[in-house]
Parts: sequence; structure tokens; C-alpha cells
Amino acid sequence: MKRKLFVCISLILCMNMLLIGCTHDSENNSELQTGINEEEISKEVSNGSTDESVGEEEKPLLTGFSTTYTIEDFKDGYFIVSMQDGLNCALLDMSGNEVIPFGQAVTMSFPQSKSAEAVIVVNGKTGLMDYSGNEILPIEYDSISNWGYNSEYYLAEKDGAQSIIGMDGDIVQELSGSYGGIISNSFLIDGEVGISSYGYYDYIYGEGNRYSFDEELIDESGNICLTAYSLNNYYYRNDFSNGNTAMAFLNIDGDIVFTLPGYEESDEEWYQDFESIDIGNLLSVAYYPPGVTRSNYYKLVNPDRKTVSEQYYKQIIKANDSTIYALQVENDAIDIYDENGEYLDTLEFDSSFISIGDNNSLVASLTANIEFFNDEGVAVLEQSDVCNLAPVENYWVLVNTSGEYALMDETGKIRIPYGQLRGTSSTEWADVELESYNGEAIDAIYTFGDVFCIVTLNDSGSNVYLF
Repeated sequence: MKRKLFVCISLILCMNMLLIGCTHDSENNSELQTGINEEEISKEVSNGSTDESVGEEEKPLLTGFSTTYTIEDFKDGYFIVSMQDGLNCALLDMSGNEVIPFGQAVTMSFPQSKSAEAVIVVNGKTGLMDYSGNEILPIEYDSISNWGYNSEYYLAEKDGAQSIIGMDGDIVQELSGSYGGIISNSFLIDGEVGISSYGYYDYIYGEGNRYSFDEELIDESGNICLTAYSLNNYYYRNDFSNGNTAMAFLNIDGDIVFTLPGYEESDEEWYQDFESIDIGNLLSVAYYPPGVTRSNYYKLVNPDRKTVSEQYYKQIIKANDSTIYALQVENDAIDIYDENGEYLDTLEFDSSFISIGDNNSLVASLTANIEFFNDEGVAVLEQSDVCNLAPVENYWVLVNTSGEYALMDETGKIRIPYGQLRGTSSTEWADVELESYNGEAIDAIYTFGDVFCIVTLNDSGSNVYLF
């Protein structure tokens, strides 16, 4: 999926004098190299590493490609490009080859679902194609929609009739009603999404066995007021119309299986917004201590087991598919949880400057040098010339004391050497923004498997660099 231009992961910590010398605007840096460097990157980041495997194998720089078209989006190693302003689209692979050529789609988009290996193609009518250009659904539908990272279905409409369609293009269920969208495991909602000060909400409908709800949850119109957010096997509900702000998690049958108190019980602890951690149904939920109306604290919640962490944290993230990092509020420490939300261990550090990032199994800590630790608390990398950094998935943007930027992967290999990237970093720890590569403005950053991708803009189109 498309990653924003600015890579800015900021933990709310004050920066001490160690970081003052790292505040740079890189306009004064040395002249950047031009063109795509096809030589292997040989620099290593390990200075006295305790992990013997680090630095043994060099990582070559891939070449990428240039195009005169505009890159609109990226997913699973494929680029949607357009001739002009999102119109007249094609699908390119990572070598720049047209796998769905121009002429077949006026507009093109990726479904939100992580399991959907397809593109939604609009050319008068709408259809689905796989990454080889084969039709999953013919281009004869009035609309096809797919909402949600964990969604397993499409909602398709043809000749005024709607149906639920699986990822393989087979019809799962024909519908008698008319709906605005389908979220997650076949929750149908209307098209009117409202916004309150507490988030988004809309209506969820019951039709057929897949959507049978308890009567007490259905109003006189047959609807249920819910937030527009779904998990793998749950839907999160706030019934604002009745003044009920409690967080309620419904299963696919509409049964409330777990609740957390809302703000009307502010004399007790309460909960509000949340984010999926992308491990099962685990959530990072905004936590408010008793009597507090503003909070930057979070707790780890598992609706499956109906559990809430005892400790509250500054940040809770997915380190890998089986590990969660939670940064403590009052101590220089990280608690480690497994994929079920069970507490495993605590890593303690000698510094309050600690950085963690999504899908990144390393922890960075600043003392005299910056050290990188694994999930067992073992220091596997050390870098003496780095004064600031920011995690980007399983990579790290490094800033040295000269104000130069580099990209390191989690094995310690430098994917982009110092001097080729430019950006800005503030006096706040882990606050870094990338702005250009090889003198070209960065338009987007993507990651896919072991590949880090930078898209830059120039007067003739876009350049794609793969590392």
C-alpha cells in the first residue's frame, strides 16, 4: 500500500544535548550522486556487534525503472500508473513491464483487503482482474467495492441487484436489499457514514443467516448504530443515538462478547479509540485513567480472551508476527507480549530515548551510542556516529552527526549509503522526515517483502528505485 512521503515516527520525549548537534537541514550536505547505483552496497553498520551473523552478506541495490507516467499506488509488488490525473491506467510490475496494459482501464484501484490479489478496473463498467490481467469478474458490473484490511468479500452491483462475492470471484450470496458497502466478514452497511467527535459511525444490516442479530440490538428500522470499524471476527459498536459510549465488540452473529467502559463513566477508567495491531484481533486501545479527559496512554486488549493489560503504555506495536512491544510510561523499559496478548518479559534500558516501529523486531536506544536490541534484549548492533533515527517498517532511517541520512535494514546492512538521501530531523527523538533521493523529490515510499522502494518525481515523470 502507498506510504506517505513523510516518514515521521515521533515519541513524545524531550531531547537532551546529545541530539542538539543532530538538528540539520541537509541543504548544506555534499552533492548527491546521480543515476541509479547498480553496485553492491558494502558499508556495514556494525561496530563491535554482538551478533556474528550481522554484516556477513552484502545486499545488492536493485535498479528500478523510470516511467513517463504518474505512479498512483502500489501493492504486492505492483504499481498502478496513469497517463494523466488518475485516468487511463495500467498495472506495472517491479521491472516496469505492463502486466495490464493501457487501454483496458480508465481508472484502476487496489482493494483494501490484504488477501485480495487483484485490481478493480473501471472502463465504462467495472470488473476485477488478477495481477496477470486475467478476469476474475468481467467488466460488466455497475460497481464493485471492498473495504477493510481484513475483508474477505466484495459487494458487487449489476442491473440494480447486489451480491456478495468472494476473493475468487464466486457469488457467495445474492442480496434483496441495497447497501453502501461491505466490511470484514460480510458486514453490510449503508452509504451514509456520519462523523461524531468520537469517531465514525454508520449502520449495519441483517440479511440472511450471515447477518442475524439479537433483537435488542436492532432499532425500529432494522438497523444497528455502529462505528465504521471491523476486526477479523468482530465489529466494534458505539450506540451514540442512545448516548451509550461503551466500547462493545460484536461477533459475526451480532452478539456482544466484550465491553469496555466509555466516557460517561469518567469517575472510573474509560476507553475510547483503538487501532488494530494486525496480530489476530489484538488492539491498542486509548486508555483514560479515572477523572482524566485527555490521554496519550494505551492498553493492550484481546477481545477473544476478554483481557486488558494491567499496565498502560506510551506505544503498543507489532514487532513481528508473534511478538508485540509495549513502551512503558514511567520506566525506561519495554514489555513483550505474544500473539495472544500474554505477557512474556520486560526489557530494561539505560536511556529514556527508546524507539520502536511497526513490523520491526529491533529496538533502538540512545546512550553514548545508539544500540539496537532484539526481542531477547541482546544488543545486536551498535552505531557510534548516529544521533537520530526513525523506524520505517523493518528498516531504519539513520541520521549521522554530519546531518547525512542513510537507510539500514534490520540485519544491519546499509541499503542506501549516507549522502544520497536528504531530509530534516528535529531535536525530538525519532523525528525524521525524508525529502529527496539523488536530488529528486520523494513522492512515495513503499515496502514489500525484502524490498524498499522510493518513488521520485521529475519533469519527465517518475523514477522508481528498489533497494
